[in-house]
Amino acid sequence: NQNLIIKDEQKKLEKFRVGIAGLNVGNPGAVCLALEGDVEMKLTDNDVLSLSNLNRFRAGLPDLGLNKAILTARQIYEINPFAKLEVFEKGISDESVEKFLLKPRLDILIEEMDNLPLKIKIRELARKNQIPVVMVTGNGPDVIIDVERFDLEPKLLLMNGYLKKEVIEAIKSGSKTFNEKIKLARDFMGTKYLNPRLISSFRLVGSSLAGIPQIAESSFLRGAAICYFVRQIVQHR
Repeated sequence: NQNLIIKDEQKKLEKFRVGIAGLNVGNPGAVCLALEGDVEMKLTDNDVLSLSNLNRFRAGLPDLGLNKAILTARQIYEINPFAKLEVFEKGISDESVEKFLLKPRLDILIEEMDNLPLKIKIRELARKNQIPVVMVTGNGPDVIIDVERFDLEPKLLLMNGYLKKEVIEAIKSGSKTFNEKIKLARDFMGTKYLNPRLISSFRLVGSSLAGIPQIAESSFLRGAAICYFVRQIVQHR
């Protein structure tokens, strides 16, 4: 990495604490960060690796059933056995979100969770504590990148104002049917920016599709994008 990432930049990375909430998307980002610098990380996910993940997740059959946060930590320790990691294998809940974000305090949050109410809650808490948030969404073969610089703009609207108020209110309004959750997930990302094939896939989830489709191309792009934007934020702080 030397000379492309100079020593002063490496030292800045070493002082930063990055939290990655959601290791389905976050895994390649965490591994990329581990390859480029000795970044302190908090990792959280309550899900285990399943067979349907193997079309995009950098793992194999022997890893099936393993918690994704633990699996990601193992992959990082194989690269750097001295890595500074804290693992929350039970995921984030309403009770633990503050601990994950603030004890000790994150410098950057990578938010990639599936739980819509928690996606809102953790952003509101990050904004209150002026912690920048990065989210990278798979969009068919490409990606959508959201960067919320709450450290620079403490009054910034969630998702830079692109997340509609009625969607936020619907997410917060209580229990939802499966189909309602899928529609809200689509609207959270914003249909204006979504790949046509991805948009058409949402109505098939639960019938001919087991889940929202994702492919390896965008998965690895997401990992690279996460790493790039973390480094850019670190270097320009």
